[in-house]
Amino acid sequence: TVRPNPAQDAQAWEVVFGAPLPAQGWSLYDAMGRVVRTGRGSDSEVGALRIGTDGLSEGQYTLHLPTSGVVVRLLKQ
Repeated sequence: TVRPNPAQDAQAWEVVFGAPLPAQGWSLYDAMGRVVRTGRGSDSEVGALRIGTDGLSEGQYTLHLPTSGVVVRLLKQ
């Protein structure tokens, strides 16, 4: 589950996976495939990530968690 989706300036996407995930790195890609953000979720963020939208242009983004194989589509308006 992603909320809000679409997101606007000064908001953050909250991506809830429904189950705890191990600590792992993540990358956020823009529509051109460029990495625009990276981070590392920790075990204290049990089953969820928050990603701020400040500084991102309007458009589609893809969140990728390579360790678990999760790919999530996000939209900023």
